[in-house]
Amino acid sequence: MATTSNSTKPSTVKKPQDHKPKETGNSSPAEGQTASQDSVPETVKVVYNGEEYLIETAAVNDLETLEAFENNMLATGLVRMLGEEQYEKFKDAARDEKGRVSIDVVSDFFANVQNAAA
Repeated sequence: MATTSNSTKPSTVKKPQDHKPKETGNSSPAEGQTASQDSVPETVKVVYNGEEYLIETAAVNDLETLEAFENNMLATGLVRMLGEEQYEKFKDAARDEKGRVSIDVVSDFFANVQNAAA
């Protein structure tokens, strides 16, 4: 068995490679962008109660939109996410027989949007 002069290990033993970063070729993400963002579409289509909504994924993933929902400012969060025109369309489509829009419907719609954007 061959050994090196300064070591008792055989010279045929491979050095650990676990400390080297993996080479990924030229497919690195753009500056300020993660690899997972590359595969996220710019808009998602959500069909809810027979109505179609096109929603920007950036609006769903926006911190201020999230803050609005966390602070129970549901209408503000929906407007930020949908825009004024689609917000009015959602309200009209979501009204019950008395003309009201239930918070449960809003929560269900938001869950559908999040699932579509994920």
